[in-house]
Order: sequence, then structure tokens, then C-alpha cells
Amino acid sequence: YQRRVRGEEMDTTEDEKKAKVSEEEKKEDVSTGFGGLNLVLPTDTGSCGVVLNYTETEFKMNEVVEVVGVLERWEEDQGMMDEDEEERARFPPTSIVPRLHALRIRKLTHLNPALPDPVSLDHPSVDAILSEAGVIRSEMVSLIKECVEGDPVAAEFILLHLISHIYGRKDEIMAIGKFAVNLTKCPNKSSGFVDCLSTLFSSVSEKTFLLPLTISNLNNSTLIPVLCVDTTAY
Repeated sequence: YQRRVRGEEMDTTEDEKKAKVSEEEKKEDVSTGFGGLNLVLPTDTGSCGVVLNYTETEFKMNEVVEVVGVLERWEEDQGMMDEDEEERARFPPTSIVPRLHALRIRKLTHLNPALPDPVSLDHPSVDAILSEAGVIRSEMVSLIKECVEGDPVAAEFILLHLISHIYGRKDEIMAIGKFAVNLTKCPNKSSGFVDCLSTLFSSVSEKTFLLPLTISNLNNSTLIPVLCVDTTAY
């Protein structure tokens, strides 16, 4: 009798553990938020719009630009409501998808508002940063070491990863300047190791996103850009 009761208690405990793990996986599942046409990341907020470019400037996918223009956004009137449904899908009203008539479009090299674009060594803010580069570097390494349990080598590699950027491509395939880092033998999740690094990255970089490597996210997430030629998919 005692064995049977203990067995039932053990089964109940295992079921509770599985249920807990399942709930945690649901919280970390962000795959349903990927693949959106307008907002790629689940944490992004905002609305979509159409920029009307009247120049011959060509743009590449994922290129960041600054646009100054005239915003066109009208409330729907009865004439719009009476239009054919297919026509409304192809050309949605500006109340849903506003138009921006571009007067000036400038390609950006970075997203840091504290620095000039493009970065010039003669700029006062850049000169001030360079004069304290050694101190800033030492402070950054110290901050990173706190997240990686005092490992100086890991801290140095993470710093190199943060300051690296792609500055060219060979044969349009190989990215030159990319420096990816893979940390192994990391502490378990309860130690706060990942959360500490994520907070640090979001504090010093322009855009970060924490993607839990769950089976669901790896199988269902769209991790590469997808070209959409459907003009009705706003």
C-alpha cells in the first residue's frame, strides 16, 4: 500500500513538473510574433505606412533611412466606403495606411542619436569620446565581467562582438566584419546570466531582442527577411 501511494505521489510530482515546463515554454514562445509584414519583432509597436519616393534613389532590404516629407492622412468618406472591395484592398485609405510624400531621404549609417551621421573624427562629440576611449573600454569590460562571472576572456570577446559591424561583402555572400560569439558552459537559467547580458546589450546597443532557443521558436519562427510582392498585404 505504501509503495502504491508513493508511486502515485511520484507520478503527480512528475506531472506537475511537466506542466510547469510547458507553461514556461508557452511564455518563451515568440514564434507567432515573427514573420509579420510591417512589425517584424513581437516587441515592436507602431503602425505601417507607405513612403512615396519621387527620386531615382535605390534602397536595399533592411537599409535604414531618415525621411522628411508631407504626411497624407484623411478620414474615410462615403466615397471611399462605396469603392469596390478589391480596389480598397489594393489601395487602402490613408486613414488605415497613411502616405508620406518624401521631400528628403537620407541613408543612415547608424541609429545612435548622440553621434553625427556619418561619423566624423573632427566632430566635437566624437573627439570627446576618443579622448576617454581607454576609460570607457575599461568600464565596459568591468560591466561585462559582472555578467559572465568575472571571466575576462569572455568579456573581451563580447566587447569585440558589440563593436563589430559588417562593412562589406565578398562575392555578395561572405559578410566582412561580422564577429559572432558563442558562449558555452553557461550557468543555468535561474542564475540570471542570460537576463544580465540581455539588459547590458539593450543598454549599450541600438536594437536588441532576446530570442529563447526553444524547439517551437526554432521550428516556427521566420528568422530571415521575406520579400512580399502582394500589394494588398498591408
